[in-house]
Amino acid sequence: MIEDATVSAGWMLAAAFQARAATRGVTVGRIEEAGPPVLRWSQDGRPHRYALPGEAAIRRATVRAVITAVIGSIRPAGARVTGTVLVPAAGCCEPAGAGPVNAVRLLSPEVLTDPVEAWLAALAVQHTRCWTFSLTVSGPGLHGALLRSDGDVRALPTQAATDTARAVDLLAATSAGSAWPGVHLLRLSSALPDSCHVELVCGDTPVLDLVLERLSRAPGAR
Repeated sequence: MIEDATVSAGWMLAAAFQARAATRGVTVGRIEEAGPPVLRWSQDGRPHRYALPGEAAIRRATVRAVITAVIGSIRPAGARVTGTVLVPAAGCCEPAGAGPVNAVRLLSPEVLTDPVEAWLAALAVQHTRCWTFSLTVSGPGLHGALLRSDGDVRALPTQAATDTARAVDLLAATSAGSAWPGVHLLRLSSALPDSCHVELVCGDTPVLDLVLERLSRAPGAR
């Protein structure tokens, strides 16, 4: 039994993690403490701790989760992915607390070799409430590709896919704020041979679920 779970209040995803954990029946408190952010809990009378991911690790985990979802929903052979990700400047899917609204910060590109080769330019954008991906997937036979109905990318209603504000308002209204789950399609198109282009949004849940999985995999978890 997981008991006395607390998350460092200074972690950029602390509030979202509390909300996401609640949807899984886990109550998590927040505590003010110095030092790197950690998750603490007790099981069977034994204390546990887990070092929480920082900004770069959160970005890498989110990019990997979205690309994995896209590849799983299209299932190309020998694909490569290039594109751009717009990262919430606050480090989580809430508006930044400070900074000019027109600020765009260049981040280090995200480069993956698994599940496919991928190179994404990364830009931090002020006052956005979601991660936004613009991806080109290249590979044999991809022109005219469609999302598989059994994949992990979910199509948004047409009226919510015109811009990210509409998409986030719809998703947040049916979930726990920025903890809304899933990877959601704004648009899919095929203009060039052997490639397709996808534009998607996601919230903080890829990282939140990784941390929750760490709880569930702890010795004695049940």
